[in-house]
Amino acid sequence: MAKVFISYRDSGDELRRRLVNELYDHLQRRGHAPFLDKRELHGGSHWSKEIFERIEESDALVVLVTKDGASRWVQREVDYARACRVGIVPVVMLTTDLVMDPETGSDPAAEMMNALEMHGIHYEKALTSVDNPESRFADVVSAIETMVTRTRQDQKAWVDRLTGKIWKDKDASNLLLQPPKPTVARRATYAYFLTDIKPHSTTIYLGGGDITEVSQIDVLVNSENTYMQMQRIFERASVSKSVRWKGAQGISVNDAYLIQRDLVQEELYREIFDNGKFTPVGLGTVIVTSAGDVQGKLVQQGFKYVFHVAAVPAHPVRGEEKLDPSQAEKIGECVLNCLARFDALAREEGRPPIRSIVFPILGTGNAGLDLDIATVEIINAIKQYLSSTDATRLEAITLMPFREGEIRKVANLMDLHLRRVNHP
Repeated sequence: MAKVFISYRDSGDELRRRLVNELYDHLQRRGHAPFLDKRELHGGSHWSKEIFERIEESDALVVLVTKDGASRWVQREVDYARACRVGIVPVVMLTTDLVMDPETGSDPAAEMMNALEMHGIHYEKALTSVDNPESRFADVVSAIETMVTRTRQDQKAWVDRLTGKIWKDKDASNLLLQPPKPTVARRATYAYFLTDIKPHSTTIYLGGGDITEVSQIDVLVNSENTYMQMQRIFERASVSKSVRWKGAQGISVNDAYLIQRDLVQEELYREIFDNGKFTPVGLGTVIVTSAGDVQGKLVQQGFKYVFHVAAVPAHPVRGEEKLDPSQAEKIGECVLNCLARFDALAREEGRPPIRSIVFPILGTGNAGLDLDIATVEIINAIKQYLSSTDATRLEAITLMPFREGEIRKVANLMDLHLRRVNHP
C-alpha cells in the first residue's frame, strides 16, 4: 500500500476537481491510501499543518498537470516533497494539454512542468479519452508503486548522511558539508545565472555558524519582530541579541563588556519615530541602521549596515507569535524587500559602496517555520529578484544557517534549486 498525496490547483474549476476525484477513487480501489484535501480535511482541521504532515508521510506526490495548473501552493507542495525526499509523479489527464502551441513551441503540460521546475521528470498519461479505468490509470499506478521503494531508500540514505552514518568520498571535498568555522564565512561552490534571460554576475554562497562573526560582508540582515524591539542582551542567543551587543558602544573591564550606549537599538527607534512612523510595522518592513559603534565588533569585521526586517509577528499581549506555514510567502517578501532596499541604498550618492549581503534563514527562529519551507521561500525570492532586475549592485548573497545539520539541509535545497559551479 502506498500513501499518495494528490496536489493540484483548486481554482474552482469543476473539471479539475472531477479529474483528481477520479484518480483518488481509483487509487483507493487498488488498495492505496490517497490524500486529497477536499476529501480528507474537515472543519476544525489545522489546514496547512495537516498538508505538510501528510506530504512528510507520503510515498509519492502526484501532481495534476493542466493548463494554468501551477500555483504558489502547488509549487510549495512540490518543493516540500523534494525536501522530504518524496518521489514526484506528474500526471496529464487531458489531451488538450499535450497540443503544442505553434507560437510558443510548447504545450500546456510542458509549460506547467517548467513553471514548477520539474525539469527532467517524466510525466505519466491518464487521458480521459481512455474509457477503461484500469487501462487509463495503469501507468500512473505503476509509477507510484515503483516510487514507494525508491522514496524510502532515498529518505533513509539522506538521514544516514545527515547523521554521519554514511559519508561519501565526494563529501570530503564538498565545501558545503564541512564543519562550520564559527569566525569565517564558508563560501559554497554555488552560483545562480539567469540562462533564460541573460547571465547574472551575482553569486549565492552558503556559509555556516554565527552570522555576526563573519567578515568582509557589507550588509547583515537581522530578523526582527514587528515592534522592532531587539532581543535583550542577557537573553538567549539570537541574531538580534548579537547585533545589539556587538554594535553597542562600551568598554571592556576584565571579562565583562560594559555598555555605555545601546547604539543599534537607539538608531533603529530614531529611524522609525523621527520619521513619523509607528509600531508595530508590517511584516516585511525593512529598517536600515548602521552597524553600530565604529570601534565595535560588527564595524571592525567590515559590516556597513544592518537591515532589520520584520519577519516575526508580535502582539502586545501574546508576545512574539509563530508564522503559520500558509504565511511562508511573507519570508519571500522579506527577502525581496531587503534586496530592493540594498540596490536603492547602493545607488544613493555619498554612500560607501556596498556589494554583498548575508541572510540568516529567516522565519526559522521565533517565527517557528520549518527550515525546508523557509529556505525554499528565500531561494525562490532571490531568484525572482535577480530575474526581474536589469541591473543590480549585488555581487554576493550569502545564506547563513547556524547549526551543522541545518547547513547540510540548506545545501541539499540549494542543489535542487540552484546550479552549482566551482568556486574560483
